[in-house]
Amino acid sequence: MKKPLIASGRPTRKTPRKPARRRKAQPRRSTTRPSTRAPVQPAATACPPEVLDKVVLLLTRGMPQATVEATCTRPVHPGMPGQPRGLGIAPALLAAVLAEAKLRILGAARWDRTEQAGMSITRLNDLYSRCLVEADTATALATQREINKLLGLYNADPADGPDGARDADALREQVAAATAYLQPLGLGHEDTPLSELARLAVVRIVELEARNATLPPEASGAP
Repeated sequence: MKKPLIASGRPTRKTPRKPARRRKAQPRRSTTRPSTRAPVQPAATACPPEVLDKVVLLLTRGMPQATVEATCTRPVHPGMPGQPRGLGIAPALLAAVLAEAKLRILGAARWDRTEQAGMSITRLNDLYSRCLVEADTATALATQREINKLLGLYNADPADGPDGARDADALREQVAAATAYLQPLGLGHEDTPLSELARLAVVRIVELEARNATLPPEASGAP
């Protein structure tokens, strides 16, 4: 028989446990599957830009609304010979296309005067140079006149000319004489401009003529 083991009085040594190794955090994998659907594309415009430009021209030609709508919805290639061509716009999109065309027309009204003046001068100068190359003197002179009108050379200050000082003095004398005739009539104040005095004088004359027309000939002093 085996002898039972007798525990000794010595304390038993515990073997130290090794610290557990920390695992590096792994990125979580997405549980969602990649979508097989095609990406959503932005909604297409109601009609191509060139077709929209034609609709704008139709609205600016003074056509009746019914004629414009009929031309827009008529097919591009008509089946019957001799039938006019249309723009091929679907009737369901007609209202949206017309609204967008009207917005373009309203946007054209918001123009910059300086930009348009510079563009016009550039075009006229280019036309003038082409006329000189083609030896078209008549068109070149007409183009130069348009440039002068656009630049306001015909409406320049008279004082800029050789006889400008003399003309300006004569004009001031005429204004002073007219003011001297109208101010004593009591039509306005001392600082009332000449244009307003002339208007008030015309109103006074019209009132007097209307009053004399309603009076008998004896009262009005007519022969």
